[in-house]
Amino acid sequence: MPQDTGARLRAFRKSFGLSVRAAASQLHVTHVALAQWETGAPPEPPFREAIEVWTSGAIRESDWVPAARERAYIERASLVRPAVRSDRESGPLPVDDETKDSA
Repeated sequence: MPQDTGARLRAFRKSFGLSVRAAASQLHVTHVALAQWETGAPPEPPFREAIEVWTSGAIRESDWVPAARERAYIERASLVRPAVRSDRESGPLPVDDETKDSA
């Protein structure tokens, strides 16, 4: 079974001889946040990318399993469809003057 991402992050940090505080400083986060990530809490998406950069790709952004809240957001967002005019409206969609001029 592959090592979980948090444990891999901890192993990476330790392989560089860094304390949690020193590594957190390099990642521009609190030591508390880094400790949480190392114990399995997934970082917010921008920090997943930062970790990928910091580890030179050893831990990829896609290696993190999204938290339940994030999975719910993704699921809801996937339900969005193009806007549909109401039955009361008719005619073409209004054109923004700035959009019209730049076309």
